[in-house]
Amino acid sequence: MTNAGFGYGNIPSVSFAGGGGSGASGYATVSNAIVTSITVTNAGYGYTSVPSVMIDAPNGFLSGQTNSTLTINNANQNSLGNYFVVVSNASGSVTSSVVNLTLLYPPSISSHPADFYATALTPALFSVTAIGTGAQAYQWLFNGTNLVNGTNSTFAITSAKQSNIGQYAVIITNAYGSVTSSVANLYLYPYLAQPFKGADTYWGQINTLSVSAWGSGSLSYQWYFNGAVIVGATSATLPLGAIQFTNAGLYSVVVSSSLGSVTNASYQVIVNSADISIGTCPEIYITGTVGYNYTIQSTTNLADTNSWITLTNITLNAASQTWADTATDITRPNHPQTFYRVVAGQ
Repeated sequence: MTNAGFGYGNIPSVSFAGGGGSGASGYATVSNAIVTSITVTNAGYGYTSVPSVMIDAPNGFLSGQTNSTLTINNANQNSLGNYFVVVSNASGSVTSSVVNLTLLYPPSISSHPADFYATALTPALFSVTAIGTGAQAYQWLFNGTNLVNGTNSTFAITSAKQSNIGQYAVIITNAYGSVTSSVANLYLYPYLAQPFKGADTYWGQINTLSVSAWGSGSLSYQWYFNGAVIVGATSATLPLGAIQFTNAGLYSVVVSSSLGSVTNASYQVIVNSADISIGTCPEIYITGTVGYNYTIQSTTNLADTNSWITLTNITLNAASQTWADTATDITRPNHPQTFYRVVAGQ
């Protein structure tokens, strides 16, 4: 039975209708004004579908309910129905109008959010299913803090990142109460947020190879050189102090967690002896007295004695010293001819 009913003063009749057959019959059992069972006395025949069971409505008094008020404790589905009261005295009786009992339900969760395992930069989704009377409001929480846009039965993350890893739950509210879901976790597989892309350096310089990774839980690292494990290289960085030519080669790193691993492809570390460059700017060679100040000037017009421009002032720290006019590129097309002079400094 889906509803035992109550308020029966006598045993109601039971019949069967529909289903394409006939002949089925049965009776009900009543205890303390409540239908406790239905017994089929004749199975009937010819049914092609399930027939409906018809039972008479309550037609009796509520046992023991003889006061001006009726209190129903622990109201549930079995309490639903129409109620009226008959008031009597020695001169007669009167029957009240009929009232209906309707149950109003606070939210109840039928399907809680589930843990979600995401690949970085792909969508993630949490959802909840709830029932209750009337409109329901939703508020999703991330690590216990309200999410500004989390006000629907689902909460979507368009592109999962390290900052999204954590616990999600939702509070559901209606006019009659609220309920909080169980916690669901967002887990992120290992991902190379900033991969190692190789290095180009000079002999004897200090270098540090590095990788930045995302992922749930504790991440572990293992660096490789030309395919072989580098013993002790188990952090996100790999220092290479005073680098030598023997350090040149292919480096890679594997980042792992309890959810899996990701491998940074091998990239070259190049070690150069040194770097050279060819100057294309004028150089002024000064021979003078150590400790004296000199002013270097230039002009593009020797005919104008007022066109000299001071470029810099220097103090000689050797009897012969060189100064380069790095602001001037003599290879530039149409560059004007420039003249230089050195005068006593101020």
